[in-house]
Amino acid sequence: MTITKKAPATKSGSTSKKHPNTKSAASNQVSKSNQVSKSNPSLQNNPQKASFSGVILRAKTSIPYLLVRSRRKTLAIHVKRESGVEVRAPLRASQAEIERFVISRAPWIEKHLLRFNAMPEFSGPDLHFGGHAWVLGEEWKLAPLGNGSGDDQQIELKLAWNASEADFQKALDQWYTREASAWFEQRHQYWRRRMAALDLPDSFVTVRKMRRRWGSARRSGKLVFNTALLKYPPECIDCVVVHELCHLVHFNHSPAFYRLMSEVMPEWKEADARLCELALRY
Repeated sequence: MTITKKAPATKSGSTSKKHPNTKSAASNQVSKSNQVSKSNPSLQNNPQKASFSGVILRAKTSIPYLLVRSRRKTLAIHVKRESGVEVRAPLRASQAEIERFVISRAPWIEKHLLRFNAMPEFSGPDLHFGGHAWVLGEEWKLAPLGNGSGDDQQIELKLAWNASEADFQKALDQWYTREASAWFEQRHQYWRRRMAALDLPDSFVTVRKMRRRWGSARRSGKLVFNTALLKYPPECIDCVVVHELCHLVHFNHSPAFYRLMSEVMPEWKEADARLCELALRY
Protein backbone atom coordinates (compact mmCIF):
# COMPACT_ATOMS: atom_id res chain seq x y z
CA MET A 1 0.00 0.00 0.00
CA THR A 2 1.26 3.48 -0.82
CA ILE A 3 0.31 7.02 0.08
CA THR A 4 1.90 10.02 -1.57
CA LYS A 5 2.06 13.76 -1.05
CA LYS A 6 3.81 16.46 -3.05
CA ALA A 7 6.69 17.97 -1.14
CA PRO A 8 6.60 21.70 -0.43
CA ALA A 9 9.16 24.06 -1.91
CA THR A 10 12.24 24.62 0.23
CA LYS A 11 14.95 27.22 0.32
CA SER A 12 17.65 26.76 -2.25
CA GLY A 13 21.11 25.86 -1.14
CA SER A 14 23.47 22.93 -0.94
CA THR A 15 21.85 19.50 -0.69
CA SER A 16 22.70 17.71 2.53
CA LYS A 17 24.01 14.20 2.04
CA LYS A 18 22.99 13.27 5.57
CA HIS A 19 19.71 13.54 7.37
CA PRO A 20 19.53 17.03 8.97
CA ASN A 21 19.30 17.23 12.73
CA THR A 22 16.17 19.37 12.59
CA LYS A 23 13.96 19.59 15.67
CA SER A 24 10.24 20.24 15.47
CA ALA A 25 7.09 20.27 17.58
CA ALA A 26 6.58 16.69 16.45
CA SER A 27 9.96 15.51 17.75
CA ASN A 28 8.38 14.02 20.88
CA GLN A 29 6.29 11.74 18.67
CA VAL A 30 8.93 10.59 16.19
CA SER A 31 12.26 9.29 17.47
CA LYS A 32 15.20 9.14 15.07
CA SER A 33 17.86 6.44 15.17
CA ASN A 34 20.53 4.86 13.01
CA GLN A 35 21.35 7.97 10.98
CA VAL A 36 23.62 7.52 7.96
CA SER A 37 26.60 5.68 9.30
CA LYS A 38 29.93 7.44 9.22
CA SER A 39 31.46 4.04 8.61
CA ASN A 40 29.52 3.67 5.36
CA PRO A 41 30.98 6.20 2.88
CA SER A 42 28.80 4.91 0.04
CA LEU A 43 25.78 6.31 1.83
CA GLN A 44 27.47 9.57 2.73
CA ASN A 45 28.67 10.19 -0.82
CA ASN A 46 25.47 9.13 -2.59
CA PRO A 47 22.45 11.08 -1.33
CA GLN A 48 20.15 8.91 -3.40
CA LYS A 49 20.95 6.00 -1.07
CA ALA A 50 21.00 7.99 2.15
CA SER A 51 18.57 6.53 4.67
CA PHE A 52 17.91 6.17 8.37
CA SER A 53 15.45 4.41 10.59
CA GLY A 54 12.89 5.94 12.88
CA VAL A 55 9.98 4.98 15.11
CA ILE A 56 6.49 6.47 15.09
CA LEU A 57 5.36 6.73 18.69
CA ARG A 58 1.56 6.65 19.02
CA ALA A 59 -0.06 6.06 22.41
CA LYS A 60 1.43 2.72 23.54
CA THR A 61 2.31 1.61 19.99
CA SER A 62 5.71 1.95 18.35
CA ILE A 63 5.85 1.63 14.56
CA PRO A 64 9.38 1.30 13.14
CA TYR A 65 9.98 2.71 9.66
CA LEU A 66 12.79 3.31 7.19
CA LEU A 67 13.32 6.74 5.64
CA VAL A 68 14.92 6.88 2.20
CA ARG A 69 15.86 10.18 0.57
CA SER A 70 16.23 10.35 -3.20
CA ARG A 71 15.84 12.68 -6.16
CA ARG A 72 12.06 12.52 -6.13
CA LYS A 73 9.46 15.31 -5.94
CA THR A 74 6.95 13.88 -3.50
CA LEU A 75 6.69 12.44 -0.02
CA ALA A 76 5.37 8.89 0.02
CA ILE A 77 4.72 6.10 2.51
CA HIS A 78 4.84 2.46 1.46
CA VAL A 79 3.47 -0.23 3.76
CA LYS A 80 4.48 -3.73 2.71
CA ARG A 81 3.82 -7.02 4.33
CA GLU A 82 7.40 -8.23 3.93
CA SER A 83 9.41 -5.10 4.76
CA GLY A 84 7.08 -2.97 6.88
CA VAL A 85 6.91 0.83 6.61
CA GLU A 86 9.12 2.84 4.27
CA VAL A 87 8.99 6.63 4.03
CA ARG A 88 10.39 8.13 0.83
CA ALA A 89 11.29 11.80 0.67
CA PRO A 90 12.92 14.34 -1.67
CA LEU A 91 16.49 15.28 -0.90
CA ARG A 92 15.50 18.84 0.04
CA ALA A 93 12.40 18.07 2.10
CA SER A 94 12.88 19.33 5.65
CA GLN A 95 12.88 16.88 8.53
CA ALA A 96 10.04 18.80 10.20
CA GLU A 97 7.83 18.41 7.13
CA ILE A 98 8.65 14.70 6.88
CA GLU A 99 7.76 14.18 10.54
CA ARG A 100 4.46 16.03 10.19
CA PHE A 101 3.61 13.96 7.12
CA VAL A 102 4.40 10.66 8.84
CA ILE A 103 2.48 11.53 12.00
CA SER A 104 -0.55 12.74 10.04
CA ARG A 105 -0.67 9.37 8.27
CA ALA A 106 -0.12 7.24 11.39
CA PRO A 107 -3.75 5.99 11.55
CA TRP A 108 -3.54 4.97 7.87
CA ILE A 109 -0.25 3.15 8.51
CA GLU A 110 -1.62 1.35 11.57
CA LYS A 111 -4.75 0.27 9.68
CA HIS A 112 -2.72 -1.45 6.96
CA LEU A 113 -0.24 -3.01 9.39
CA LEU A 114 -3.16 -4.51 11.33
CA ARG A 115 -4.67 -5.81 8.10
CA PHE A 116 -1.40 -7.48 7.12
CA ASN A 117 -1.02 -9.00 10.61
CA ALA A 118 -4.50 -10.51 10.35
CA MET A 119 -3.71 -12.24 7.06
CA PRO A 120 -2.59 -15.86 6.86
CA GLU A 121 1.08 -16.61 6.39
CA PHE A 122 2.44 -16.32 2.86
CA SER A 123 2.66 -19.76 1.22
CA GLY A 124 5.28 -19.94 -1.51
CA PRO A 125 6.15 -23.02 -3.56
CA ASP A 126 7.85 -26.06 -2.01
CA LEU A 127 10.86 -26.23 -4.28
CA HIS A 128 11.60 -29.96 -4.37
CA PHE A 129 10.10 -33.00 -6.07
CA GLY A 130 6.98 -33.96 -4.19
CA GLY A 131 6.50 -30.33 -3.20
CA HIS A 132 3.84 -28.06 -4.68
CA ALA A 133 3.30 -24.83 -6.56
CA TRP A 134 0.11 -22.89 -7.27
CA VAL A 135 -1.60 -23.17 -10.65
CA LEU A 136 -5.05 -21.70 -11.43
CA GLY A 137 -5.76 -21.37 -7.71
CA GLU A 138 -4.89 -24.98 -6.83
CA GLU A 139 -1.82 -26.80 -5.55
CA TRP A 140 -0.01 -28.82 -8.20
CA LYS A 141 2.77 -31.29 -7.40
CA LEU A 142 6.31 -30.96 -8.71
CA ALA A 143 7.50 -34.10 -10.47
CA PRO A 144 10.55 -35.13 -12.55
CA LEU A 145 10.03 -34.88 -16.29
CA GLY A 146 8.78 -38.23 -17.61
CA ASN A 147 8.33 -39.71 -14.13
CA GLY A 148 4.99 -38.21 -13.23
CA SER A 149 1.99 -40.23 -12.11
CA GLY A 150 -0.15 -39.13 -15.02
CA ASP A 151 -2.13 -36.80 -12.79
CA ASP A 152 -3.25 -33.70 -14.67
CA GLN A 153 -2.33 -31.51 -11.72
CA GLN A 154 1.42 -32.01 -11.95
CA ILE A 155 4.29 -29.80 -13.00
CA GLU A 156 6.99 -31.89 -14.66
CA LEU A 157 10.43 -30.32 -14.51
CA LYS A 158 13.67 -31.45 -16.15
CA LEU A 159 15.90 -31.38 -13.08
CA ALA A 160 18.13 -33.66 -11.04
CA TRP A 161 16.64 -34.94 -7.78
CA ASN A 162 19.25 -33.03 -5.80
CA ALA A 163 18.82 -29.75 -7.71
CA SER A 164 19.08 -26.56 -5.66
CA GLU A 165 16.11 -24.36 -4.78
CA ALA A 166 17.47 -21.76 -7.20
CA ASP A 167 17.43 -24.33 -10.01
CA PHE A 168 13.89 -25.37 -9.08
CA GLN A 169 12.76 -21.74 -9.09
CA LYS A 170 14.34 -21.11 -12.50
CA ALA A 171 12.75 -24.23 -14.00
CA LEU A 172 9.38 -23.37 -12.42
CA ASP A 173 9.53 -19.82 -13.83
CA GLN A 174 10.21 -21.28 -17.28
CA TRP A 175 7.25 -23.65 -16.90
CA TYR A 176 4.97 -20.77 -15.88
CA THR A 177 6.11 -18.79 -18.93
CA ARG A 178 5.30 -21.63 -21.35
CA GLU A 179 1.95 -22.47 -19.82
CA ALA A 180 0.92 -18.85 -19.24
CA SER A 181 1.49 -17.98 -22.88
CA ALA A 182 -0.96 -20.66 -24.04
CA TRP A 183 -3.53 -19.99 -21.31
CA PHE A 184 -3.58 -16.21 -21.69
CA GLU A 185 -3.84 -16.48 -25.47
CA GLN A 186 -6.89 -18.72 -25.04
CA ARG A 187 -8.55 -16.27 -22.66
CA HIS A 188 -7.59 -13.34 -24.90
CA GLN A 189 -9.38 -14.92 -27.86
CA TYR A 190 -12.38 -15.87 -25.73
CA TRP A 191 -12.91 -12.33 -24.47
CA ARG A 192 -12.28 -10.77 -27.87
CA ARG A 193 -15.19 -12.87 -29.18
CA ARG A 194 -17.35 -11.73 -26.25
CA MET A 195 -16.43 -8.11 -27.04
CA ALA A 196 -16.88 -8.41 -30.83
CA ALA A 197 -19.56 -5.70 -30.87
CA LEU A 198 -16.94 -3.16 -29.75
CA ASP A 199 -14.92 -3.69 -32.94
CA LEU A 200 -11.65 -3.76 -31.01
CA PRO A 201 -8.42 -3.01 -32.86
CA ASP A 202 -6.07 -5.94 -33.43
CA SER A 203 -4.22 -7.16 -30.35
CA PHE A 204 -1.70 -9.85 -29.48
CA VAL A 205 -0.44 -11.45 -26.28
CA THR A 206 3.04 -11.60 -24.77
CA VAL A 207 3.99 -12.79 -21.29
CA ARG A 208 6.85 -12.07 -18.93
CA LYS A 209 7.62 -12.05 -15.24
CA MET A 210 6.82 -8.67 -13.72
CA ARG A 211 7.24 -7.39 -10.17
CA ARG A 212 4.64 -4.63 -9.98
CA ARG A 213 1.98 -5.20 -12.63
CA TRP A 214 -0.46 -7.91 -13.59
CA GLY A 215 -0.65 -6.65 -17.15
CA SER A 216 -0.30 -3.72 -19.52
CA ALA A 217 -1.68 -2.59 -22.87
CA ARG A 218 -0.05 -0.53 -25.60
CA ARG A 219 -1.60 1.41 -28.42
CA SER A 220 0.09 -0.99 -30.85
CA GLY A 221 -2.27 -3.68 -29.53
CA LYS A 222 0.46 -5.44 -27.56
CA LEU A 223 -0.96 -6.92 -24.36
CA VAL A 224 1.59 -8.01 -21.77
CA PHE A 225 0.59 -10.35 -18.92
CA ASN A 226 2.52 -11.31 -15.82
CA THR A 227 3.39 -15.02 -15.83
CA ALA A 228 2.66 -15.08 -12.08
CA LEU A 229 -1.03 -14.63 -12.90
CA LEU A 230 -1.16 -18.32 -13.79
CA LYS A 231 -1.02 -19.07 -10.06
CA TYR A 232 -4.47 -17.60 -9.45
CA PRO A 233 -8.05 -18.75 -10.20
CA PRO A 234 -9.38 -18.41 -13.77
CA GLU A 235 -11.78 -15.58 -12.87
CA CYS A 236 -8.83 -13.53 -11.57
CA ILE A 237 -6.96 -14.05 -14.83
CA ASP A 238 -10.06 -13.13 -16.83
CA CYS A 239 -10.40 -9.90 -14.86
CA VAL A 240 -6.91 -8.81 -15.94
CA VAL A 241 -7.45 -9.90 -19.55
CA VAL A 242 -10.70 -7.91 -19.74
CA HIS A 243 -9.01 -4.93 -18.08
CA GLU A 244 -6.30 -4.79 -20.74
CA LEU A 245 -8.74 -5.35 -23.61
CA CYS A 246 -10.87 -2.46 -22.32
CA HIS A 247 -7.78 -0.26 -22.56
CA LEU A 248 -7.96 -0.72 -26.32
CA VAL A 249 -11.11 1.38 -26.11
CA HIS A 250 -10.18 3.72 -23.24
CA PHE A 251 -6.45 4.28 -22.64
CA ASN A 252 -7.08 5.58 -19.14
CA HIS A 253 -8.88 4.69 -15.90
CA SER A 254 -11.77 7.06 -16.40
CA PRO A 255 -15.37 6.40 -15.30
CA ALA A 256 -16.08 5.38 -18.91
CA PHE A 257 -13.35 2.74 -18.67
CA TYR A 258 -14.82 1.20 -15.53
CA ARG A 259 -18.34 1.33 -16.97
CA LEU A 260 -17.08 -0.69 -19.92
CA MET A 261 -15.40 -3.15 -17.54
CA SER A 262 -18.73 -3.66 -15.76
CA GLU A 263 -20.60 -4.11 -19.02
CA VAL A 264 -18.16 -6.74 -20.28
CA MET A 265 -17.56 -8.55 -16.97
CA PRO A 266 -20.12 -7.54 -14.31
CA GLU A 267 -18.34 -9.57 -11.62
CA TRP A 268 -14.92 -7.99 -12.23
CA LYS A 269 -14.78 -6.16 -8.87
CA GLU A 270 -15.20 -9.41 -6.94
CA ALA A 271 -12.53 -11.08 -9.08
CA ASP A 272 -10.17 -8.14 -8.60
CA ALA A 273 -10.64 -8.18 -4.82
CA ARG A 274 -10.04 -11.94 -4.82
CA LEU A 275 -6.81 -11.49 -6.76
CA CYS A 276 -5.57 -8.81 -4.35
CA GLU A 277 -6.36 -11.08 -1.41
CA LEU A 278 -4.70 -14.19 -2.85
CA ALA A 279 -1.60 -12.28 -3.98
CA LEU A 280 -0.83 -11.71 -0.30
CA ARG A 281 -1.18 -15.43 0.45
CA TYR A 282 0.82 -17.05 -2.36
